[in-house]
Amino acid sequence: SGYVDNSLPRVPAHTHCATTTALSLRNSMVDPLRSSEIPHQNCKPALYRGTQQNEAPTVGFRVAFGNCSARGPNLWKSPLAKEVSAAVLARLEDLRSLSSENLLKLPPELCERESIFDKSVEFLTIHEAQEGLHLVVVTAFVRTLKFPTYIGSLGIGHLVAEGLAVESSGSVRDATREEMLYDR
Repeated sequence: SGYVDNSLPRVPAHTHCATTTALSLRNSMVDPLRSSEIPHQNCKPALYRGTQQNEAPTVGFRVAFGNCSARGPNLWKSPLAKEVSAAVLARLEDLRSLSSENLLKLPPELCERESIFDKSVEFLTIHEAQEGLHLVVVTAFVRTLKFPTYIGSLGIGHLVAEGLAVESSGSVRDATREEMLYDR
């Protein structure tokens, strides 16, 4: 049995991934400074009644059940969940291999869609500046009705997330759960 938690990994409620271009996030990590090669333009605001295209929705409903960590135990144990978690961790390691200067130059959102076990998985990498640090969070969402851990603007399914924190000193560490969560 899980718990209901309105604190969710940093997934903008107004963002959905469009289809992936031929260039993937991993290929863009070769030279993240060339922003024209990074597929951040694939992130499209979702349409909500009463909102402008670039605004977050004024009313939203999101609930997370259990742990959304790609490393820790979660309620949704299956080969698909393990592969999605492994893909998030692989993307995180790709990002960890970058210098702190290059991490700071990432755009606010990098978005791509990949097929894992014939399921469409939406990956979103978010770069956000906070007081004293920058967060780089990798999330993955797959739609499923089998033991869902997320109900919200993305749909019903399973969400996993992991992140890095880049300190003002330039050091890079794993982001804490508290740093990766937000309330709206």
